[in-house]
Amino acid sequence: MAKILVVDDDEDMRDLITFRLENAGHDITSAEDGVVGMKLARKIKPDLILMDLFMPRIDGFDVVRDLRQFGNKTPIIALTAEQSDRGKKKAIKAGCNEVMHKPITTCFEQQIELFIEKYCE
Repeated sequence: MAKILVVDDDEDMRDLITFRLENAGHDITSAEDGVVGMKLARKIKPDLILMDLFMPRIDGFDVVRDLRQFGNKTPIIALTAEQSDRGKKKAIKAGCNEVMHKPITTCFEQQIELFIEKYCE
């Protein structure tokens, strides 16, 4: 079981991810925007962060850059509907470890387990 922070401005997406990952046995905390996500990342020290990249107030790119700038080494997986290589490169450059594309698929839980094995154990 991993402690996972989900940061996404889409309430339906947060609820879906939370439901699926809690059913897979993980401890989920969610945030509705980058400002709240940044605070929670520092407070709860999750094992993994799932970060939407395009949000109001502060986008995921800036949240990731800020966390990395201040030494946060938590693995961060970008969640985005953008399919371009340019978007993926921008996310990696900001400090994300990996990029997952929305909508999430039937193998979402398996992908998360692979990320946990790769980055958290």
